[in-house]
Amino acid sequence: MKGANPSNIPVLLFCLSLSLQACVGGAIGNVRPEPSSHTTVALPLSVRIEMRDYKHRTIAEYSWKDDAFKDAVAHYLKERGTFRTVVDGPADVVLYLEAKYNFYLFLLLHSCSLEVTLTRGETAGSNDGEPLGSYSGHGTHLDTIIGNPTLIRQNTIAEALDDLFVKIDRDRKVILAKTAQKPLVITASNSPTPDAVSQNPLVTDAALDDVDRLPDVTSKKVNGYAVVIGIEQYREKLPKADFADRDAKLVGEYLTKMMGYPEENVVVRTNDKASMNDFVKYLESWLPSNVEKNSSVFIYYSGHGAPNPRTGDAYLVPYDGDPSFIDSTGYPVKRLYAALDKLPVNDVTVVLDSCFSGAGGRSVLAEGARPMVLSVKNILLAHGKTVVLAASADNQLSITFKDKGHGLLTYYFLKGLRGEGDLNKDGAIDLTELFEYLKPQVQKVARKQYNTEQTPQLLASPEVLKNGGGRLLETSRP
Repeated sequence: MKGANPSNIPVLLFCLSLSLQACVGGAIGNVRPEPSSHTTVALPLSVRIEMRDYKHRTIAEYSWKDDAFKDAVAHYLKERGTFRTVVDGPADVVLYLEAKYNFYLFLLLHSCSLEVTLTRGETAGSNDGEPLGSYSGHGTHLDTIIGNPTLIRQNTIAEALDDLFVKIDRDRKVILAKTAQKPLVITASNSPTPDAVSQNPLVTDAALDDVDRLPDVTSKKVNGYAVVIGIEQYREKLPKADFADRDAKLVGEYLTKMMGYPEENVVVRTNDKASMNDFVKYLESWLPSNVEKNSSVFIYYSGHGAPNPRTGDAYLVPYDGDPSFIDSTGYPVKRLYAALDKLPVNDVTVVLDSCFSGAGGRSVLAEGARPMVLSVKNILLAHGKTVVLAASADNQLSITFKDKGHGLLTYYFLKGLRGEGDLNKDGAIDLTELFEYLKPQVQKVARKQYNTEQTPQLLASPEVLKNGGGRLLETSRP
C-alpha cells in the first residue's frame, strides 16, 4: 500500500474484508428448518423439485450452480417433513422454484426471495401439470463480517424456506383435495429411473400404489393421543435402522388421516429430534399433561433396541444413545410401560418395530459384547391396560422389508389397517384381529426372502383383549 494514507488503512482493510466476504462461494451446505416450523404430519405425497430460475448476485457476480441450491432445498424438505418423500423421478406433485439471493454490500445484508408454483405430478392422476397453488417466501440476515459466510447463507435460505412452507402447510386440505386421484399405473415409459430408485427407496412401482398411499377410508373420531418415534440414523454412528424414520412419518399419517386422531394430538419425532430428552418429554410429561379419562393412547417406535448384557433388561435406543453405556443413555422398555401404566386412560396400544437380541437387524450391542442367547428379561412385559405388538420374539431379529421400503412388521401393520386385517369384515379392526393377519405374513416373508425367523408377539392380559383393548379402527367406507 505504498503511498496510502496510514489513517485510511483500517478503512481499506474493512472494504477488503467485505469484498472477500461477498465473494466467498463454495457449497451452500445443510440448510435446516427452524424446529418451530416443522409440520407434525407429512402430506402423503411425493415431491420433485424443478429449478426454473436462480440468481445469486454479490459484488463480484459470484453464482452458485443451480444444482447446489436445489440440493439445499431438497435437504431442507427432508428435514422438515412437509412431504412424504423427495424424489428425482415421477412424483405426486412438482415444486417449480424461482430463487434470488443477494448480498447488499454497504447494508451488510443477505436477502433470499423465493417464488414457487406447486403442480400436480405424474403419479397423482391424468391432469399432471395442473396448478395447485403459488407461494412466496423471504428471508434476510445481517452480515457480521467476522462470521461464517456459509452459515449466514444457510440461515438466510432457511428463513425464506420457513416462510414459504408455512404458507404451503396452510393449504394442506386444498392440496390433498386436488391430488385425490387414483395412482398412475407405472409402465416402462414412465417408471422411475434407476438412480431415483436407488436414492429414494420408496420410489418403486409397488410403493406408488401400496401402503404409502393412504386408502379412501374414514374412521370415527377418537379422543386419542399418540407419540410416534422413528430413528434411522444415530449420533454415535451406529448401523442405520433402515426406513425407520419413514415408517414413523407414515404411521403418523395413518393415525390422523385414517384412524381419527386429531393432528394436534399426534407427536412425530424422527432422527436427531428423537433424543433421550425427547423420549422423556413426550412420554412422561406431554402425555400425562394432555390425556383424559376417556382417551386412547398409541405409542409407536421404529429403530434400534438394545439389551443390557448384565441385567438382561431391554432398552429403546434414542438418537443420542450409546449401546456401550445403554443403562445411562437408553430408554428402558420397563420405564416406558411404567409411565404408560400411570396414565388415567381407557386403553394403551404400543407397537415396537424393533428387536433386543443384539444380533443385528433393528438391534445393536456394545462393541465386543455377544448377542443374547437367553431370553431378555421384561422385554415385552405388558400389564394393566397396555396391549403390545412387538416385531419379533426376544431372541430374534426385526428386519426391514427392502422391496417395500419399510420395516417388515410396519409394512403388514399398515397393510392390515388398509382393510386386509378386517378378517371378519365388520368394519372395525382391533389389535387381536390385525395380529392374526400379520403374524403369518411376516413369518412367511422372513423365511422365504431373508432365510430367518421373525415371529411377531402380541402381549396383554386376557381381560384387556376380551374387553376390546387394542381397538384401532372403526371405518365407514364411502
